[in-house]
Amino acid sequence: MPNAMAENPLDGGFAASVRRRSSFAVRFWACWGLAVVCLGPLCGCAPEDGDVVRASEVSRYLGDAAFRRQALEASLVNPQNTYARLRLESYTEDGWGRLPLWNPRSTPVLELNAEPPSPEALGPGMALLPDDAGPQALLALGEQAFFRYPMQPGDYWRGALEGVQSAQRYGLWSDESWGVGGLMWVALPDGSVETAATCATCHAAPVDGQVVAGLGNPLLDVGALTAHWYGQLDSPSRAWGPGRLDVTGDGVENPVTIADLRGSRSQQHLHRTATLHNDLVALAIRIETLLITSHGQALRPPRQVAMGLALYLYQGMEPEPVRAPDELSRQGRLIFERLCVGCHSGPGGAGPAVPVEAVGGDAAVALSPARATGYWRVPSLRGVAQRGRLFADGQTEGLSALFEARGDGEQAHPFGLELDNGERLALIAYLETF
Repeated sequence: MPNAMAENPLDGGFAASVRRRSSFAVRFWACWGLAVVCLGPLCGCAPEDGDVVRASEVSRYLGDAAFRRQALEASLVNPQNTYARLRLESYTEDGWGRLPLWNPRSTPVLELNAEPPSPEALGPGMALLPDDAGPQALLALGEQAFFRYPMQPGDYWRGALEGVQSAQRYGLWSDESWGVGGLMWVALPDGSVETAATCATCHAAPVDGQVVAGLGNPLLDVGALTAHWYGQLDSPSRAWGPGRLDVTGDGVENPVTIADLRGSRSQQHLHRTATLHNDLVALAIRIETLLITSHGQALRPPRQVAMGLALYLYQGMEPEPVRAPDELSRQGRLIFERLCVGCHSGPGGAGPAVPVEAVGGDAAVALSPARATGYWRVPSLRGVAQRGRLFADGQTEGLSALFEARGDGEQAHPFGLELDNGERLALIAYLETF
């Protein structure tokens, strides 16, 4: 791809290159036996029983409607909320299964202030694979789809492309390979060309000069962008602030922090409110149905894309610790084992969901009829040191503020506040090793 962004002043110290995954892939497959989720057949090793089951689940998700339906039903924590009821009603072969596939012609947005290209100038959609393609090929497709598949078309994205100041104001990163903010020009069914967000638009962010896939973008301010673009300066969305989105579709203002998708395989539940039990197939169905509802239940993604994205989230974006174990972090581990393992007890520091009232903070989204379960998900701590905003309400900015009391009475995590400064530093040091 031409180096169209190399001299773009939008860079301004932002990402110069995407963190490549090839070295991770080598390390991952070399130590596949230690992974929580592993597809042994991909690395030429003799498969364990669990590996065969996992590869079978990929195949059955792609080709077995009854299996998909069963997996959906098993994943729902509260079948009575509107999120669950819509899917139970519609996720059938005669329902959403009949929708036309969404795999449109598209091309990356490489320049600011650019006019939409003609439909003929766009590239082809995602290059789908043969029916017998293995999980490794689907994983590679998922990585491409993360940066290239148009998830959410919207003319408002053009408001962030009006110039350098606009792009920076609304939090778009730029990269010489992936373009501006992961945005795409996409051909719509009516023959027009419009901008569209990819997964990476919200779930990738610059850290130390590299765009890190999966990390929630703490600078992205979609609420202010849409208010500006549509001239609705009194819109409540202006108050969302950077790094937050209202995704529940329940008619209530309850924005949440853009999630860090890294460490997905460590999560016991999906969504902030623990709406879904987590496994690979449940995650693929969650991605598939998200695309359907985002397009007004008029289109559906190729299931290869949904499964590829699920595999990429599970296996392609495990974060590396920012700190190696040392004496300070070892002291912090003892504090963690005393104070934190009641919730953060599982692999990657995740754990079972906890009642909403046990945690505190702004419970608006937890009480939403769209996704209410009565619980918060206990998030994985993998990569927590790089997150710009913590907790569902996003009001805690980074680890440095994690154990400091807030003055508004809405403490999102009222634990560890009694620690002295030395203990806080030690515990933070340990969290940096996740």
